[in-house]
Amino acid sequence: MKNAKYLKNKIVIVIFLMIQLNANSDWQHYNNFLIGDRASGMGGAYTALSDDPSGIFYNPGGLAFCGDSEISLSTIGYYTNTLKVNSLLGVSDFQLKQNDADMINGFFGGVTKLQLFSKDFYLSFGIFVPDNSNINSKIRLSSSNNGVIYAGDQRITDSQSNYSLGISTKLFDDLGLGFTVGFLNIDHSELLTKNITYGPFLNSLQNYVYAVNTNTSDKTLNLKEIDVSLGTLYKILPELSIGFTLIYKIPIYQYFSSSSLDSAIVVDSNFIPVEGIVTLDDGTIFTQHVNTYSSYRSSSIFNKLPTQFRFGVAWSPKAYQTLSSDIVYYTGIQTSVPSYNLKPIFNFSFGSETIFFEQLKLRLGIFTNNWAGNATESEHVINSDFLGFSTGLAYSKNQKTSYGLTVVYQQTFKALYVPDTSISKSNYPKVDWSTLILSLGMSSEL
Repeated sequence: MKNAKYLKNKIVIVIFLMIQLNANSDWQHYNNFLIGDRASGMGGAYTALSDDPSGIFYNPGGLAFCGDSEISLSTIGYYTNTLKVNSLLGVSDFQLKQNDADMINGFFGGVTKLQLFSKDFYLSFGIFVPDNSNINSKIRLSSSNNGVIYAGDQRITDSQSNYSLGISTKLFDDLGLGFTVGFLNIDHSELLTKNITYGPFLNSLQNYVYAVNTNTSDKTLNLKEIDVSLGTLYKILPELSIGFTLIYKIPIYQYFSSSSLDSAIVVDSNFIPVEGIVTLDDGTIFTQHVNTYSSYRSSSIFNKLPTQFRFGVAWSPKAYQTLSSDIVYYTGIQTSVPSYNLKPIFNFSFGSETIFFEQLKLRLGIFTNNWAGNATESEHVINSDFLGFSTGLAYSKNQKTSYGLTVVYQQTFKALYVPDTSISKSNYPKVDWSTLILSLGMSSEL
């Protein structure tokens, strides 16, 4: 059969498709979730502001300009993630769509002023979940034109939690300096079971046969790290400030494991197994195997973690308006597991806040969430650079307490799925990927 190899290549692509679409999506993006009520409404452009508890994440130097004591709380009320792969390899009836939703994500932090040695110091704490996902997928693919049937079940859980303490002070009236130490825990696990039937093919005896593949695989990553950050904020003018932050990550514990149990057999038209090596009519040899097991474990896949450099500018041209922008650079890393390799990237953000009627604040933001993954590895979504838009509305009951509602939407525009390095780039299917977040927040001076 002339298209036997074509179908075999295609089904290999489908096998890996489900494994990789979400497996490392959170690891390869840094801005899936924005931290802080005011900051998220302004697109995360907060390095040159950071004068509330979320500054422990963006720039601890800005905390030196906080009030005496303040607390802040923000939480994700609704989160949805939609990913589509249309016309896989140009076959119109070969499509995939995945959705997941979550409601567990947020930030809680506080700042209090303490006088030591006749100097004001600001002690801060932050507890935040910078990323979280819980995916349960049942995928069924059937191509009536090409004789492929795929059934798979997938469960992915991915969570990060960070606990930070900081101290900040003013070196001068217009210059703040801050230092934080944080503990970050990352847990990632995935379990996949799949069953693929493709055919019929003609064998060398001119009998129709089907190929059946079953596989169960799992992957686990646990990473614990210490994050150290140093930040400074300088008010060039009362209405103009700049900020800089360096965040360095130190791995203190890591464990990675993966395993796979795989079978590939050939059956006749009655689905009775055909023994031995099967040769198709085009000469392709199909080697069968049953319950082939493979595994890998390591406690040292990371020699280092990405270092982050943040630079921001904030300007208040009017008493009722603030404009801000950030540039963030992340270094790349190489690991012993290629799917965790990261390339160096930049992210950009721009934000604004406008006050109406003294009690109502409108916040707008635009930001990038660029893909830091390894472009050389197949079976991945690549070029999944997101462009994000945020809108926030905050109401101040009085001068000390504020309540906020924020909506954040992200969309990719040039993401592609790389099925196999042997297939030409012109056949890479386009990926449509978007997220929507609705969050609630509150901040109050005590």
